[in-house]
Amino acid sequence: MLDDPFEAVKKAASDSQSRGDLPGAISILERALASTETKFSVWKGMARTQLARLYWSAGELPFALSVCEQAIRECVGVGSTAALSDAHLLRANLLWHLGHTSASDAALDDAWSAAETIEKIGDRLLFKSFVLFAQGQFESCLTILSAVLQGATLSQYESGVRQNRFAIAALCALYLGRPAEALELARRSHRVQPSITSCELLALAHSQQNLWDAALYWRLQQLELAEKDATSAQIANAQASVAQAFTLQGRCTDALDLLDAAEKIAPGNKEAGRVRFHVYLALGRTDEALALWEADLDEERTEELPWVRERAGERLYRRALVANYQEDFAAALVFAEQAQETAIPVLRAGRVFTLISVLIGLGRLDDAESVLGMVKKEHFSEAVYLQVGFHVASAGLLMVRERWLEAIESLKTGLRLAAQTIDAAMLWTHLGDCYEKLGHTDAARLAWTNATKTNVESHWVQKAQDRLEAE
Repeated sequence: MLDDPFEAVKKAASDSQSRGDLPGAISILERALASTETKFSVWKGMARTQLARLYWSAGELPFALSVCEQAIRECVGVGSTAALSDAHLLRANLLWHLGHTSASDAALDDAWSAAETIEKIGDRLLFKSFVLFAQGQFESCLTILSAVLQGATLSQYESGVRQNRFAIAALCALYLGRPAEALELARRSHRVQPSITSCELLALAHSQQNLWDAALYWRLQQLELAEKDATSAQIANAQASVAQAFTLQGRCTDALDLLDAAEKIAPGNKEAGRVRFHVYLALGRTDEALALWEADLDEERTEELPWVRERAGERLYRRALVANYQEDFAAALVFAEQAQETAIPVLRAGRVFTLISVLIGLGRLDDAESVLGMVKKEHFSEAVYLQVGFHVASAGLLMVRERWLEAIESLKTGLRLAAQTIDAAMLWTHLGDCYEKLGHTDAARLAWTNATKTNVESHWVQKAQDRLEAE
């Protein structure tokens, strides 16, 4: 068992941090470490690692790295391999943020080596899974975590990682495009202890299956938990998450109101800015979306670890979306291809539909069809939102080739999956266009009317209304 002093100090520091008193949390740990006469101890190394995390949260990355390296020396001094693996993982994270890629990779190797020597099999597997996740090896990480979840017991880390092992496994399943598996894992994480993280995972798992009402419910639960016991930045992040759920349901005014509230309590909040970008696109306000993208200049590195590349990839993807909306297809192609190179599997599958749209815009129809064929082989059948994207892209290609009847069938399939979302407004509008091309005026008007009745705030609704008025 861990020493009682560490548990008491850890709880006091965590409570102080959750109240938004980061300096107070740092002070608690520093006083406890200063009062300890023993040069090396397990709890001292772990407390020092926690202190490094707090300095990281405070934005003092170089000092956090120095504290973390001291924690590593303390863990080595007492031979605590699990605590050592944890400290090496933190060091890898800090080095990555400071731009030291090679050193970060080496730190991950050190974390793996430390994990290999952990005596208890449950702890050993668990810390190996942490390293694999950090390296972006999600399938291997999930395999190891499955062994842990199915019976390998944990020792002194049981209370600290019980929820995390479910949460990381759920995140791996989401990244691999397996929302049903992710949903069950997220539920198990939530049963252990309801948290902001477990609510977010439940929302993401429902979103991948286009269960938007359930996703919104869990986003609201996430916000409720944040408002009870979190920092202003965490509350703003939760508000941005709810705003994102509103946007997917076409409730753009509600989303903007919530984003205004988020930016009021946490000015410059990045999550709020990213969600606002997508709200502007949904409303057809591409110039404002582009201005937001240009203001976001802190995610330029691409040659980094998987999660860093992903943030850079998300930024490239947003730029591709704007260029595509503005019909600057040459620029859009460059950004879309770069975003594909940096994305994790399930996001790569989702973003490929923008790449297909760009290829169609450039008249490269055979290339677009080839990419679409590869998407079909990716086997992301569980992720309903990807199925919708597939049918939208397929219909777009068929429409350009004037294969109207086949396009209609693809659009109808997409509508059966899309529910009452912004996607539905787009699908109905395109369906009306196909009927119009076939000379089926009444069917076209009905489809456009259905687009206007989706009750979503989207430029697609306005396009459908314009078509009705032009008749």
